[in-house]
Amino acid sequence: MKKRLLTFSMILIVALQGMAANDVPTAPSNLILSMNSEFDVELKWNLPATYADGQPFADGSKVSAVKVYRNSSEIALLDGDATTYIDYMEGPGHTDGHGYGLNVYELSACVDNVWSATCMPEQIMVGEAVITTPLPWEPTLKGLNEGDFGFNWCSYDDSWAAGPDGLVFAADGVSATCGWLVGPMTGSLDLLPRRRYMAEFRVEADANVLYSAGLVNFASPEAGQSMKFMQVISGNCLAGKDSGVRQVEFVYEPKNGDTTFWPESVLFAVNACAPAGSGEFNLNLSYLKITAIESTSADAPAVVPATGIEVYNLQGVLLGSASSLNLDGYAPGLYVVRYISGNTVCSTKVLVQ
Repeated sequence: MKKRLLTFSMILIVALQGMAANDVPTAPSNLILSMNSEFDVELKWNLPATYADGQPFADGSKVSAVKVYRNSSEIALLDGDATTYIDYMEGPGHTDGHGYGLNVYELSACVDNVWSATCMPEQIMVGEAVITTPLPWEPTLKGLNEGDFGFNWCSYDDSWAAGPDGLVFAADGVSATCGWLVGPMTGSLDLLPRRRYMAEFRVEADANVLYSAGLVNFASPEAGQSMKFMQVISGNCLAGKDSGVRQVEFVYEPKNGDTTFWPESVLFAVNACAPAGSGEFNLNLSYLKITAIESTSADAPAVVPATGIEVYNLQGVLLGSASSLNLDGYAPGLYVVRYISGNTVCSTKVLVQ
């Protein structure tokens, strides 16, 4: 029986899950999507043969079932020997089929009544591709003329405008004002579900003002409805003088049935509100950047604080923490570690022999 040094985090995980880490199977792998002339999507994959720690399944254990997810919703429960599935285009005889737009698929496998994490998502566009804005996105904010501002941004109730030092929300100090700034108007943000991103922005004001930043579905609101966040990145932030750049790591997590899987819907938004009698002030957005967090890093330090290292398997399941990149106490295998270096969240793969 192999020995493993358990950190406090790992002990807590085992206590919560009621199982050892090596009871969890790896997720199906090598998910491949293809589409025929009728827009039916065929999925092909490989079944797992090991647990999350890299050990082979126990004698007599094998995959007994596979779940198929489309846009975060379970659409099929298959027998364990299944390695293909066809998701038909919605229509007569297939009322639960997929529709046009971006469709994202994931799989999960069951071994001895224990389900794996979902595999890395894969996506396919059904129908005509739409315009997207690739990352990193770092729009020009300063010195825009009225035409450039209107082409790149949407301001509800004309509450935001272009200024020499950035985009400005102005409150008159008398009536209540709630202003939404939404962009980019030139194409939706190219975000993938359950992927990690970094949002950086600087919002300053000549008074202490609260604002929120996040993602919106520009397909809404419908007529008569108010705008709302589909996902808040940073809520109730305080903007004062010299606020500095705020860095927020987030995971894009559209909800079940949310049309935000249509990429033209996913936009960035800032919402600032001024209650009646708050006094006259200007709020200024002078810097904005959204990037995808890289999965690897070549400049990993030899030793970092124990609280700064998180250890994952290749399927993204958190196994625990470590005091160094030697991963002392972990079984031989390949791991993904995440740590903080300065103000940056980094990741790298570590092979334990």
